Amino acid sequence: MDSSEDDEINVYLKVIKTVALKVKRSETTKRLKALFHEKEGTPGNLLDLFFTGKQLKDDHKLVDYGIRSNSTLHLYLQAIEMIKLLVYIPSNEKTIELEAKTNETVENIKLLIQTKEGIISDQFTLFYKGELLEDNRTLTSLGPQGNSSEYGAEDLTYAGKLLEDSKTLACCKIKENSLLEMLPLTFKIFVKGSIGEAQVLKVCKGDRVLDVKKKISDKEGMPVNNIRLIFSGKQLVNDQDLATCNVEKDSFLCESLEMFELFWWALSKIGFFKCVADFAVKKRDRDGSLEELQACFSISGMEMEHDFFFFVQWAYYK
Repeated sequence: MDSSEDDEINVYLKVIKTVALKVKRSETTKRLKALFHEKEGTPGNLLDLFFTGKQLKDDHKLVDYGIRSNSTLHLYLQAIEMIKLLVYIPSNEKTIELEAKTNETVENIKLLIQTKEGIISDQFTLFYKGELLEDNRTLTSLGPQGNSSEYGAEDLTYAGKLLEDSKTLACCKIKENSLLEMLPLTFKIFVKGSIGEAQVLKVCKGDRVLDVKKKISDKEGMPVNNIRLIFSGKQLVNDQDLATCNVEKDSFLCESLEMFELFWWALSKIGFFKCVADFAVKKRDRDGSLEELQACFSISGMEMEHDFFFFVQWAYYK
């Protein structure tokens, strides 16, 4: 009489040596491979298991194959191939060639690039066919072919997609001779504006402060020359890059504007005040006095309050 599926049984995997593992009959082949990996260090995706001449499928249970206690399974290692990879580095406008095993991870490939080009591995990512390659993915999982090309540098892209550091080339289906593109590594920073909530910007270490101001200008419509950025209590200089300023991922910058420039920009968004400002400028250009300007508004029934008069006075002298 067969024992229960939850009963633990002993099975033996016959490779160069015989390894004993204690498992439940309800365990899957994939789980058995994982246990073997934990004990012997051989990746499960490189293992093929056979019992009575039949190859075991990963999603099938041991009980499905009639495996009982003390059964002996045969384990075979898949052949590991060497393939050539081409990595394109846009910053240097060069393509380098690497040789790697199909069971290599993306992390290992990045270390090879570091050794060959001197680019720190944690400062760039790899892309293949537009997909970000995660560090823990293998070339096998990416389906690599001979002479696959990758894009490497700060960020790696493949087929237009950013490659995740934790993915292997195999996971991203990178084949030999596939072409990857290396792009500057980007990260997010937060900029608290003078008006409104903090906005998120994507930047690179090599971006200048002026480049960041231009991005803010594109979003807010504020002239670049009127924007001042503060970080760690210091005003940032236009020609400095973010690396020099120690701006890193998730850094919080403050946007500051000159008081008069901010006042003018904010009020000029309102049609009425813009008309008042235009009128003040025209009055000045026609040699009209500020007192005459004030009288114009008083006569029209618009008695100017202190703040409003301050604005008209500033527009007059601007």
